Amino acid sequence: MDINKIQILLLLLFLIANFPLIGVSRTLFPLKLFVFQGLLLTANTLLITLQEDSHTPQDSIQKFILPTLILLAKAIIIPYLIKVTIVATKAYRETRPIIPYGTSIVLAMLGTLVSIFLGFKLNSLSHLSSHTISISLAVIFIGLIAIIGRKNAVFQIMGYMAMENGIFLLTLPLSHTNPLIIDVLILVDVLVAVTVRKNAVYWISKEFKSIEVDKLTTLKW
Repeated sequence: MDINKIQILLLLLFLIANFPLIGVSRTLFPLKLFVFQGLLLTANTLLITLQEDSHTPQDSIQKFILPTLILLAKAIIIPYLIKVTIVATKAYRETRPIIPYGTSIVLAMLGTLVSIFLGFKLNSLSHLSSHTISISLAVIFIGLIAIIGRKNAVFQIMGYMAMENGIFLLTLPLSHTNPLIIDVLILVDVLVAVTVRKNAVYWISKEFKSIEVDKLTTLKW
């Protein structure tokens, strides 16, 4: 199996791992798959960096820096922060989503079909592969559904992270043209954003005894 086929397989698994985010009520199961997504992103990043030419020993070392940072951030630190939020707020299950699970899955499948169509159209306008564009757009759309269609704030955080993963996947092939410091700053920004959301959800839960957004109607002037 060549590298291109391996990348396509990783991307397909990455897409499939996002569907439980909009199709189940338990929060820990999508979180486990979020860790799996982090591992897939790490492997995909490593495949891309290993294909780049190395002119110095420093270049060889730098090939492993970004995959290592992605592993730490997306497969360890961020899932840990989200799990701490789930345990602290006891948000193990969502009572009922705004958009029913079946409807969310159908919308995600339609969005995936549209993303595939756009992937082939945009492929001619950029050097990115059609499958990278298609799956990135589909994952972004699934994350958007989670943000709009779920009442539980933890699911909304994971929806935000799914969108960020899709955007990151879309820009990943361009990483060789960007200084490493830019990638590091982006990951730091994501960590800060997740930390802020984690703290906000915790204090909302403490104050209102719930983290389902439809129950926060008492937040009025």
